[in-house]
Amino acid sequence: MKKLICIIFLLLCIIEKSYANENILFLSDIHFNPYGLCKKQPCEVLTQLIKNEIKNWPQILANDNMINYKMETGNSFLLKGLNNLTLIIRQNNIYDIFLTGDILTHNFDNQYYKYVVKEYKTQENLTNFSLKASSYVLSQIKSATNNAKIFYILGNNDGDQPDYVTPSPKFLNSIAKVLSKELSPLEQKIFEQDFSSAGYFSLALNKKTLVIGINTNLLSAVHPDARLATIQLKWLDKTLAMAQEHNQHVILLQHIPYGADFYKSAVNKTSIILMDTKLQAQYIKVLNKYNNISGIYSGHFHADYFELISDKKISLVSTISFNSQFGNNPGFKVLNLDENGLLYNYTTYYADLTNNKKLAWKIEYQLSSVYPGNIHNIIKNIPVRSQSNFFYRTFYNGSSKKYPAPITRDSNWAYYACAIMNINKDNYSKCLFDKRFNGQLEGYFIDYFITLIDRMFLFGPIKEYLTLL
Repeated sequence: MKKLICIIFLLLCIIEKSYANENILFLSDIHFNPYGLCKKQPCEVLTQLIKNEIKNWPQILANDNMINYKMETGNSFLLKGLNNLTLIIRQNNIYDIFLTGDILTHNFDNQYYKYVVKEYKTQENLTNFSLKASSYVLSQIKSATNNAKIFYILGNNDGDQPDYVTPSPKFLNSIAKVLSKELSPLEQKIFEQDFSSAGYFSLALNKKTLVIGINTNLLSAVHPDARLATIQLKWLDKTLAMAQEHNQHVILLQHIPYGADFYKSAVNKTSIILMDTKLQAQYIKVLNKYNNISGIYSGHFHADYFELISDKKISLVSTISFNSQFGNNPGFKVLNLDENGLLYNYTTYYADLTNNKKLAWKIEYQLSSVYPGNIHNIIKNIPVRSQSNFFYRTFYNGSSKKYPAPITRDSNWAYYACAIMNINKDNYSKCLFDKRFNGQLEGYFIDYFITLIDRMFLFGPIKEYLTLL
């Protein structure tokens, strides 16, 4: 009898543990391109897509069968890539998806106006088409993942407006309804109200963890919107306070990360920051008030990168993009979270498109197998531990052998290393100066002056490029 009780107790523990933990599919930067078959203006395929419901789109786009390296995500790429997820979804018992933005192709609006017939060349028709394209991507993700719940936040290429600009009220209202279909009536009402305001939301992941999605386009240095950003930050402050009062942990989703644009900083040999300085400071000030933030997940760079955020040292984790246009191999992560939303492991999957066009997902690496310690210590050690920064630079682009990014050059490593723990511009600039002074930016001056002469020749003297001498 005692033996039977022990067995039952062990089984209950196993069931409780499997129920408490969460396995999450983490996707970012899909960049679906519905214009792949458009070669002439106007484009007949685009006209058909406009006139037909999205259930007919696979048939209309059947000839878009290109699965190539360094291209936007065409229809075959999208469908095959998602369909090949089926086994991974089943093996990992995945019921939730973090989708951190940019589901539409770059320059979506410009391409629409380029290829559309004259009668559809209006803002209203662009809005309707962007809604259909977004809904198509979301429906294909749902279909491939056994109707998993999608936590989706806007990227700077999403919507019916130019890059970084807040989508129209009609777009936000309509996408909110698409995303909230399977929520309870009360959740649905709150979600649609929040998302329609400016693209932010809060939804329960489980009884102990809340997911908050933030529209970081509003805070971007490219196109900041101080009015809407202030409204969003007040809402965030209130939502975090309520979560803490109810002993809930919080996961933040956002498209654009904090701190340095390490790619542009390395290319231009200066410190370039992603967010508006004042708005980022306000954002960090809100985060520093609370102790219940389990982690942050972002996209935007199509790369596998880490950051530590705020005085509380909150971890920020990204994933390589589903899209390969920037020269990375495509991929995604399966996150392993405990019941409080804290990351204890993940597996990165990728497809080596530099050698073939099969889009067959395979494991690139697991966090626990490559990096020692908890996520905070892992991130702290990357800039200083040679083995860790070797792996970081390798996995950054999905192990692409043909990746042209500056991170592949030793002289540029500091621009990436300094960005991991220095999200304030002054701290980032100081870190770069210190590494240069200590000889850790090998070849810096040659790179710098070549870049400077090039910029001066093209644009004339620019003060920004002189700030780090």
